[in-house]
Amino acid sequence: MQGFNKYYPPDYDPNQHTSLNAYRGKHALGDRARKLDQGILITRFELPFNIWCDGCNNHIGMGVRYNAEKKKIGNYFSTPIYSFRCKCHLCDNWFTIETDPKNTRYVVMSGARKKDEDWDPEENGGFAIHNSDPTAGPVDPLAALEKSTDAQKNFTQVQAPRLESLQSLSDHYNTDPYSLSTKVRRLFRQEKKIEAKKKEADDATRGKYALPEDLKLLQDDEQTTAAAKEEWVTTRREFLADEEAKRRRWSAQSAPLQVSSGSSGSKKPADRKRPVRSSLSSLSKPSAIGAASSLRARLLQNKARQSDPFLNEARRKPPESKDIGVLVKR
Repeated sequence: MQGFNKYYPPDYDPNQHTSLNAYRGKHALGDRARKLDQGILITRFELPFNIWCDGCNNHIGMGVRYNAEKKKIGNYFSTPIYSFRCKCHLCDNWFTIETDPKNTRYVVMSGARKKDEDWDPEENGGFAIHNSDPTAGPVDPLAALEKSTDAQKNFTQVQAPRLESLQSLSDHYNTDPYSLSTKVRRLFRQEKKIEAKKKEADDATRGKYALPEDLKLLQDDEQTTAAAKEEWVTTRREFLADEEAKRRRWSAQSAPLQVSSGSSGSKKPADRKRPVRSSLSSLSKPSAIGAASSLRARLLQNKARQSDPFLNEARRKPPESKDIGVLVKR
């Protein structure tokens, strides 16, 4: 049993045993290291290609896994060469596969045959893909010329503009990072100050009228204020015109009654119930622009009351009639 737990028996002496595995006489890799004295390590190996077993002549597909004996058999420069010895699962035959660092592939050394699935163009009337002799000239001059022309055209039309755009983009973002950072931080500070002032004004308005904190107030800019004032003035003029029309109708209806005031059955104009004149407070509130709240609309209305352009205009111009002048003075 391997010492994976942290139980130390009573006879365990740390001066004599370096670890629990050494105390129990076991290797850390367990049964996989049973042939480690021979330089063999049991590892899980997966077939890199399809093979034919020489013992039973059966086909073994790529990806089948075996408990292979891994062993180092040499070096290619500083790269080690490993050998994997596996036993066929269909018979008692053993086959060996080795690594080939020079050509970056696996090679079947004994006990099996690799299923040849590579297509060689040289054997089928074509040209060799890889030249064995690097000093030899091109096999087909026209093919070599076409290849070089296509490569040059591709570099001129595709690769060069792409490299130039990447270089210009890199220069744009990395030429002077300090100045770019300074601009960004300056803009951020300006926006932060504006937002702080707006928040302070909104908080003051909420605290003055005891409003909830999640209530959003209309931004009091010049365009919104001018539009609200213009709408209020238009509504005011319509209200005054309506009041003047009511007054004239009431005067026309009460005129015949004044002539026949001597009769006992007639009623005097004073006995009639005169219509109650609507005051300025009964004027409908101007609708807020956009998504304005009722509070902001009332504030704009109070601000327009203090400087009523219609009343100022009426004071400057002489009244057209006595009734209009009395109405304006009232």
